[in-house]
Amino acid sequence: MAASAEFHVSGADRLIADLTAGAEKVTPLLQVAVDGVAVELRSATQRNAHGRPGPNAVTSDYIASWRSGPFDESNRDRGPGEEIAAASVYSDQAQAHRLEFGWTGTDSLGRNVEAPPYAHLGPAIDAVKPLYKQAMDAVQDTAVDW
Repeated sequence: MAASAEFHVSGADRLIADLTAGAEKVTPLLQVAVDGVAVELRSATQRNAHGRPGPNAVTSDYIASWRSGPFDESNRDRGPGEEIAAASVYSDQAQAHRLEFGWTGTDSLGRNVEAPPYAHLGPAIDAVKPLYKQAMDAVQDTAVDW
């Protein structure tokens, strides 16, 4: 006599319906999660820009220049449809890059400058990563209610 086993799935139609309904929820849930993390990243960057690890003396204009908002699709280097949720955190101030990464060279006034980096965005990204993971876990838990 041969050994055998049989498996039967009951309620597959209900499972398929639940997964389909969950899939339809994913895009808006992801965008809400990404937008929320972007706001937290902006706030953490602004806090860091008040002093170490960021620069010690910056203007309130510089701190206020950090924004979060929709991702600029014109800067996209991927094909359409590859992302379903995106947001940007940025500053349009000229000193943002030099403060974050430092700079050595001659400035527009002919001065030799050796400015060390005072990273404030990078440390904020590191601090927000666990929040991003939690947000993605919440999307997963919310999309399909078992």
